[in-house]
Amino acid sequence: MTRHVVLATFLFVCVAAPLCAQQPVGSAGQIYQLKPTPKTVTWGYYDPKTPPVLRIKSGDTVEIQTLIASSPERFESARVPPDQIEQPLRDIFNQVKEKGPGVHVLTGPIYIDGAEQGDVLEVRIQKIQLAIPYALNAFHPAAASCRMITRTRKRKSFHWMKNAW
Repeated sequence: MTRHVVLATFLFVCVAAPLCAQQPVGSAGQIYQLKPTPKTVTWGYYDPKTPPVLRIKSGDTVEIQTLIASSPERFESARVPPDQIEQPLRDIFNQVKEKGPGVHVLTGPIYIDGAEQGDVLEVRIQKIQLAIPYALNAFHPAAASCRMITRTRKRKSFHWMKNAW
């Protein structure tokens, strides 16, 4: 019997829940923009004690700008022209002193009024827009699967046309 309940629940989640999630929702709330600055990011950690940089209500819309996880110097060494490296990335690398063990710069956190511990939050991504026309990947020379690549070049920058996306 338990097996049938689990199977029925699984089918409901797979079929009915996505249909409900696709219902259009009117933007009744406020619209915010959150850009990365030395005061609006955390670097390399998640900590629930970090004070929020933005407070919103359920139904609000937030456009969040994020940054790539690499230093301006690394991009320059991969031959990205200096004028194509985002100024917020330079500012954050120069001014943020509190850094966790990770490499990623995270925009936020955002506090949602009325949300409580244990609540499930629905986040709808309306659009993803690329801010820069390049990406960077680096391989560790000791990684067995990457040895052939790193013998010729340790860093590679990839450029693309935004219109192709």
